[in-house]
Amino acid sequence: MRKDDRGVHSEERIIDAVIPSFYPDEKLLKLVDLLEKQTEELRAIRIINTEKAGLENLLSRAAAADAAREKTPQAVVENAEAPAAGTDTKPEKSEDPGDVIATWLARHPLVKVTQIERSEFDHGGTRHLGMELSWDADYVLFMTQDAVPQDENLVAELLKPFMQEQAIAVSYARQLPAEDARAAEQYSRTFNYPAQSRIKSAKDIEDLGIKTFFCSNVCAMYRRNLYEEIGPFPSPVIFNEDMVYAGRAVQAGYSIAYAADAKVIHSHNYSAKQQFHRNFDLGVSQADHPEIFAQVSSEGEGVQYARRVVKYLWKNGRGEIPGFLWTCGWRLIGYRLGKNYRKLSEKQIAKYTMNPAYWEHAKKR
Repeated sequence: MRKDDRGVHSEERIIDAVIPSFYPDEKLLKLVDLLEKQTEELRAIRIINTEKAGLENLLSRAAAADAAREKTPQAVVENAEAPAAGTDTKPEKSEDPGDVIATWLARHPLVKVTQIERSEFDHGGTRHLGMELSWDADYVLFMTQDAVPQDENLVAELLKPFMQEQAIAVSYARQLPAEDARAAEQYSRTFNYPAQSRIKSAKDIEDLGIKTFFCSNVCAMYRRNLYEEIGPFPSPVIFNEDMVYAGRAVQAGYSIAYAADAKVIHSHNYSAKQQFHRNFDLGVSQADHPEIFAQVSSEGEGVQYARRVVKYLWKNGRGEIPGFLWTCGWRLIGYRLGKNYRKLSEKQIAKYTMNPAYWEHAKKR
């Protein structure tokens, strides 16, 4: 018998969700609301937050918006009796920013907030902290603050592969494009997250190449006992902690499940400059983990992706083709520079990375 965070004794599986956050927007609130409504119940939703002011600002805006919506019908009725011009009226007291987090937590008992300093954040280390906070959970679901479940079956669908095969170490979700996604980004979701589920293991490396290790902590569930056996997320790590872990799991003889029926809305319309910085850090992560990435090539996958997107755009948005090809060029340059970052100066690295704080901390290690 176990006792969960709600004080309930249960022999059923325990599932926690962990969400790192940094100046989140309203998507985080939608994410929390939908996680609370899942058909497969979570024990806790653990938010590991960097920069307290960012979360306070979001919750203050949300509280103000809720108050405005509640007052709107009454305001319409009272408008005929509004005070005459010049009448002294006192503005209503707004909620104290220092209390807004506590107020929100009181309304969402599953949510637990752990505050860390910006200097403490690390893509792998912070998620490992989430694992430690969920030390007695059977499964831990990691999500990013901008991924919104499509429905109330996300957790249940991620859990299914674990029930079918004991060798599965992680199960990750399908990502669907948001309504504002450009055509190229829409196809990118299809390319990386097809409609068919699949179990991947070492026997698939020859066929799938680097995609054997593909996994995304945008939305991925981990089997806790295998996490302890395989070892934690790499830390410190600039990026790509999910694929490094997946690679280690495959090398240890375990499998990665892609659960296509577990769906989240998540996409970005990155500029060429943003893609350059992201791919620079991607290259760095691969250079730092040759034990995973030396045996497979990313560039062949990138060429195949570019060809398919151009073919798709030719039929669905020709106007995006020049911009897409321009972006592809910068992505390739960023990736190759990242793979060879040890040949670059500190000044160049600081200019190329999207994560300068990582390098500042690296100097101190």
